[in-house]
Amino acid sequence: METRSNNVLVGAFVLLFTAALAFFVVWLANDSGGDKREYDIFFKQSVDGLNKGAQVQFSGVPAGQVREIALWPEDPQFVRVRIEVNEGVPVLQGTTAALEGVGFTGVSQISLDGAVKGAPPIADKGAAGKPVIPTRGRGPWRIAQYRAAIAPASVDAQRTIGRTGRR
Repeated sequence: METRSNNVLVGAFVLLFTAALAFFVVWLANDSGGDKREYDIFFKQSVDGLNKGAQVQFSGVPAGQVREIALWPEDPQFVRVRIEVNEGVPVLQGTTAALEGVGFTGVSQISLDGAVKGAPPIADKGAAGKPVIPTRGRGPWRIAQYRAAIAPASVDAQRTIGRTGRR
């Protein structure tokens, strides 16, 4: 009789431990670190290198992740990217989104920038039922930005070449 009671006690302990472990795993999987808000971004360009789960940054600070990537069925020249952003991130009027490459690996992430203090949050729901963050394009103004960034290095290179040519 004593052996049987030990087996029942061990069996009950194993069942309780297994149930507690399963509860802990489910709790851990559902704990996402706070409330999240979802936004849509419509890109009229290729989103090469962007994957579900990719990082979303706001002014260089990790702020969320990509939840879904799909062609927009109403106009297939657009790619709808749904992102999930942490509750405390200020996605305000004036905030824009861009696709940025990460290093030389070909992986991309979403970069948010441009919120203005005191502006109201982006809250109007778009065609897909979530607020829409506008994109910053790759237009001519981006080329001007690159030229402005490269100009000092170009001048330094010209001076260095000029000095080596005189010797």
